[in-house]
Amino acid sequence: MQSNHDNGGRGPDDPSLKITLLQHELDEAQLENVRLRQSLLEPPYSQLRSVIRQYPHVSKTAIKALNVVTGTGRINFHRRALGRLQFPRDLRDMQGSGLFDTEWYRANYGDVAQSGMDPLRHYALIGAARGLDPGPRFSTDFYLEHNPDVSRGTNALLHYLRHGRARGSKIAPSTVERQWLTLTLDERFPNLRPLHVYASASAPKRISMVTDSINSGSLFGGVGTALIFATLLARRMERPLRIITRSEPPTPANCRTVLEANGIPWQGDVDFVFSSRDTSSGRLVDVADGDLFVTTSWWTTWATRASVDPANIIYLVQEDERRFYPEGDDSIRCAEILEDPRITCVVNSKPLFDYLFEGQDSHARAPSWFEPAFPAFLTPRGESASSKRNFIFYARPKNLRNLYYRGIEAISGAIECGHLDPAVWDFFFIGRDLQPVALPGGVRPTLIENLGWHEYQQLLRRMDLGLSLMASPHSSYPPLDLAAAGAAVVTNTFGPEKQSLDQYSPNIICSDPGVAGLIAGIGQGVALALDAKRRGANHRSSKFLTDWSAVFAPICDQLAGALSATQG
Repeated sequence: MQSNHDNGGRGPDDPSLKITLLQHELDEAQLENVRLRQSLLEPPYSQLRSVIRQYPHVSKTAIKALNVVTGTGRINFHRRALGRLQFPRDLRDMQGSGLFDTEWYRANYGDVAQSGMDPLRHYALIGAARGLDPGPRFSTDFYLEHNPDVSRGTNALLHYLRHGRARGSKIAPSTVERQWLTLTLDERFPNLRPLHVYASASAPKRISMVTDSINSGSLFGGVGTALIFATLLARRMERPLRIITRSEPPTPANCRTVLEANGIPWQGDVDFVFSSRDTSSGRLVDVADGDLFVTTSWWTTWATRASVDPANIIYLVQEDERRFYPEGDDSIRCAEILEDPRITCVVNSKPLFDYLFEGQDSHARAPSWFEPAFPAFLTPRGESASSKRNFIFYARPKNLRNLYYRGIEAISGAIECGHLDPAVWDFFFIGRDLQPVALPGGVRPTLIENLGWHEYQQLLRRMDLGLSLMASPHSSYPPLDLAAAGAAVVTNTFGPEKQSLDQYSPNIICSDPGVAGLIAGIGQGVALALDAKRRGANHRSSKFLTDWSAVFAPICDQLAGALSATQG
């Protein structure tokens, strides 16, 4: 790996990285400021309006008073606003058009009553910009769709009254009754809210990765792999890379940490965007014709598919995500994404590929697969800080597929039968949402959460034995991470696709997920972990790939070739 000076990289304290993140935070703060200003200014305007109408000569005094109340000192802004109150021609025109229905508007938009505002004023100041319909006879969406010269955010009703009617523009009844269903689904599936985009003729063609978060706790496993893939694809296609996060603002320095830890030189060629899925004011994402989007889950794929051409989506499939849920609405939607023939799928590992796609012809473009790389396999093991052996359990109580409770049953049984002697072993639980645990023999495991990338790798190189469970045909990363770091590992079997993981390392023991099977597996793991000679020989004979560039090169070439063929 090159040094920072060799590759032109910038450290985590580099001002340009901090400026990038601060710019995202400033964008959000400015939006919040606008919302607060509206909520603060409306009550004073409402109270002063009647005074100004009755006593026009006091308007200057009213302006000064309003400046004192708001503390802004923006006299021109208030004068323009008060001017609108003095001459409410817009309100009169809308009220007299017969197209604004006060009771209908209040009944169909619940936040009108909550605001305490007059419905017509709410529509003029807030509702029109949000695209709400003024009454049952006027559909804002229909009008904007059939009048492309009118930009979103424009008061569509006023535009129709002042311009559209004279030139013969058509109107259509409101679809707000159907919007009830849309709002209901939006509330139930917030992760599926469409990515906010707009077309840009001037933007360069990019590779955009869409994910929930790239904070420190989200970078292990799948998201880290997606960062590596998106970076290598962007460089192969000579396009800028953009990281779009949806649940929280991105931390740019984390991107560099992941890439350099996996042998990918940092070049500082990444743009970061926070496009929140939780508010209608999320930052708009500019999209050029031919942009490609790398998605990291079925829900980011769904949200992106709602906004861009599905043929431009590359879904990095790293788990059978249908198994995240009981049979129901979520699993059905997940399956529909997997079955969409327009979306290109790239699958993490041959066993998962066989489980999801073998024998299926539902995809017009055949999915690809890859085996992950583990550069840490080449790093020497660390020395334990204790004379005792180290046992680690990958523990995530709120992720049902990780079989947390079955794991603590097996560990307790292994302690009680003497496989895991507390006099010989120190116990560590690593994961998230952990609570203190009391195991047989007075064992109180050390709980570890929120490690950075480097700290995580250093910890694994001090472990002797691990238990990591996953009710999935995919191995998951922790068993492979542990084996690559030189530890013995026990995991569970799953169907015919996961009966053995010898293709990675003979130090991985696959046991039946029953309690007795896992206790026996832990016993085998203890024997292997304590046999330093055999464990070392197994480690040296492991078949872990170590070069991500070599792993993804064929897939990047394939995608670049396919794009060239479709775009001429």
